[in-house]
Amino acid sequence: MTIIRRATLDDLDAILAMLEDHIAACGNDYPQPERTVVAQTILSSFHHTAPLVVFLAESDGTLTGIACAVASSYLWAKLIQTEIRLVLVDPAHRGGPTFLRLVKVVRNWAEEKKSVQITFTLASGIDDERIAQTLERLGWKRTGIDMVRDLP
Repeated sequence: MTIIRRATLDDLDAILAMLEDHIAACGNDYPQPERTVVAQTILSSFHHTAPLVVFLAESDGTLTGIACAVASSYLWAKLIQTEIRLVLVDPAHRGGPTFLRLVKVVRNWAEEKKSVQITFTLASGIDDERIAQTLERLGWKRTGIDMVRDLP
């Protein structure tokens, strides 16, 4: 059974190992700037300086997925938008419910933060089209490489 929970500092080694496995599998196709953004997002989520969050999916004690998100406040408009920075699912668990469960928990977190919109950029090159079609069925809209959903 897969559980979704918030990451803690104790999870950092497992998170970085999964990320490195993903980067190694992508080879040279995984851009260096993206590596830096992902690592910074994960590491900065453990500090209380910004509204960042990391959720983990685990099955039988094994890490099977990671989701990172940030809520940004636009003070001049008094709006908050949440951006999903990363959803990474272990290859053995792709096509199952892990991706959707991670997106759902991030969406719930965004609603708690009073976000008016949630975005997810499709730029990994891994199942981007299938992910876009799945999110469209769930009410998301495609705007270029971004998927967008307004929140209540």
